[in-house]
Amino acid sequence: MASIFKEIALTWNGKSYHVTPDIRLINSIEQEVSLSKLAARLHQGDVPIGHMATIISAFLRRAGADASEEDVYAELLTGKNQQIINDAAAAIFESVFPQPKKSEEPKSKPTAT
Repeated sequence: MASIFKEIALTWNGKSYHVTPDIRLINSIEQEVSLSKLAARLHQGDVPIGHMATIISAFLRRAGADASEEDVYAELLTGKNQQIINDAAAAIFESVFPQPKKSEEPKSKPTAT
Protein backbone atom coordinates (compact mmCIF):
# COMPACT_ATOMS: atom_id res chain seq x y z
CA MET A 1 0.00 0.00 0.00
CA ALA A 2 1.36 3.40 -0.95
CA SER A 3 1.92 5.95 1.79
CA ILE A 4 -0.60 8.77 1.96
CA PHE A 5 2.12 10.99 3.39
CA LYS A 6 4.55 12.98 1.28
CA GLU A 7 8.32 12.95 1.54
CA ILE A 8 9.74 16.31 2.51
CA ALA A 9 13.23 17.77 2.60
CA LEU A 10 14.38 19.71 5.64
CA THR A 11 17.63 21.62 5.97
CA TRP A 12 19.52 21.56 9.24
CA ASN A 13 23.02 22.94 9.79
CA GLY A 14 23.51 23.29 6.05
CA LYS A 15 22.59 19.69 5.24
CA SER A 16 19.42 18.47 3.56
CA TYR A 17 17.46 15.62 5.15
CA HIS A 18 14.59 13.71 3.56
CA VAL A 19 11.80 12.13 5.56
CA THR A 20 8.40 10.64 4.82
CA PRO A 21 6.20 10.77 7.90
CA ASP A 22 4.28 7.72 8.95
CA ILE A 23 1.65 7.04 11.56
CA ARG A 24 4.29 6.02 14.12
CA LEU A 25 6.05 9.40 13.81
CA ILE A 26 2.76 11.27 13.96
CA ASN A 27 1.60 9.33 17.02
CA SER A 28 4.90 9.94 18.81
CA ILE A 29 4.59 13.68 18.17
CA GLU A 30 0.94 13.75 19.22
CA GLN A 31 1.87 12.28 22.59
CA GLU A 32 3.13 15.80 23.31
CA VAL A 33 1.52 18.12 20.74
CA SER A 34 -1.81 18.05 18.90
CA LEU A 35 -0.98 18.57 15.24
CA SER A 36 -4.51 19.60 14.29
CA LYS A 37 -4.73 22.19 17.09
CA LEU A 38 -1.28 23.48 16.23
CA ALA A 39 -2.25 23.78 12.56
CA ALA A 40 -5.27 25.88 13.59
CA ARG A 41 -3.04 28.08 15.75
CA LEU A 42 -0.56 28.40 12.89
CA HIS A 43 -3.38 29.66 10.69
CA GLN A 44 -4.20 32.27 13.36
CA GLY A 45 -0.56 33.29 13.71
CA ASP A 46 -0.37 31.98 17.28
CA VAL A 47 2.16 29.14 17.20
CA PRO A 48 3.91 28.13 20.42
CA ILE A 49 7.62 28.03 19.60
CA GLY A 50 8.24 25.09 21.91
CA HIS A 51 5.64 23.00 20.10
CA MET A 52 7.18 23.78 16.72
CA ALA A 53 10.60 22.84 18.10
CA THR A 54 9.21 19.49 19.23
CA ILE A 55 7.72 18.73 15.82
CA ILE A 56 10.64 19.93 13.70
CA SER A 57 13.20 18.10 15.84
CA ALA A 58 11.17 14.86 15.65
CA PHE A 59 11.14 15.06 11.85
CA LEU A 60 14.83 15.89 11.70
CA ARG A 61 15.79 13.05 14.04
CA ARG A 62 13.67 10.60 12.05
CA ALA A 63 15.64 11.69 8.97
CA GLY A 64 18.94 11.06 10.77
CA ALA A 65 19.89 14.56 11.90
CA ASP A 66 21.36 15.33 15.30
CA ALA A 67 18.73 17.91 16.29
CA SER A 68 17.48 18.16 19.85
CA GLU A 69 14.34 20.06 20.76
CA GLU A 70 16.54 22.58 22.56
CA ASP A 71 18.72 23.11 19.46
CA VAL A 72 15.69 23.69 17.25
CA TYR A 73 14.09 25.93 19.88
CA ALA A 74 17.26 28.04 20.04
CA GLU A 75 17.29 28.31 16.25
CA LEU A 76 13.65 29.41 16.26
CA LEU A 77 14.44 32.13 18.81
CA THR A 78 17.58 33.47 17.17
CA GLY A 79 15.90 33.85 13.80
CA LYS A 80 19.14 33.31 11.89
CA ASN A 81 17.42 30.83 9.64
CA GLN A 82 13.84 31.97 10.15
CA GLN A 83 12.78 31.37 6.53
CA ILE A 84 14.18 27.84 6.62
CA ILE A 85 12.23 27.15 9.82
CA ASN A 86 9.04 28.65 8.36
CA ASP A 87 9.46 26.54 5.24
CA ALA A 88 10.05 23.45 7.40
CA ALA A 89 6.88 24.09 9.37
CA ALA A 90 4.83 24.53 6.20
CA ALA A 91 6.30 21.38 4.65
CA ILE A 92 5.67 19.35 7.79
CA PHE A 93 2.03 20.35 8.01
CA GLU A 94 1.53 19.68 4.33
CA SER A 95 3.10 16.25 4.72
CA VAL A 96 1.02 15.14 7.73
CA PHE A 97 -2.27 16.50 6.39
CA PRO A 98 -2.22 15.15 2.83
CA GLN A 99 -4.80 16.14 0.29
CA PRO A 100 -7.37 13.41 -0.30
CA LYS A 101 -7.05 11.56 -3.56
CA LYS A 102 -9.44 12.80 -6.19
CA SER A 103 -11.86 10.14 -7.30
CA GLU A 104 -11.68 9.27 -10.93
CA GLU A 105 -14.50 10.26 -13.23
CA PRO A 106 -16.43 7.32 -14.67
CA LYS A 107 -15.14 6.40 -18.09
CA SER A 108 -18.60 6.52 -19.57
CA LYS A 109 -21.67 8.23 -18.27
CA PRO A 110 -24.94 6.36 -18.24
CA THR A 111 -27.41 7.53 -20.85
CA ALA A 112 -31.16 7.41 -20.73
CA THR A 113 -32.78 5.07 -23.23
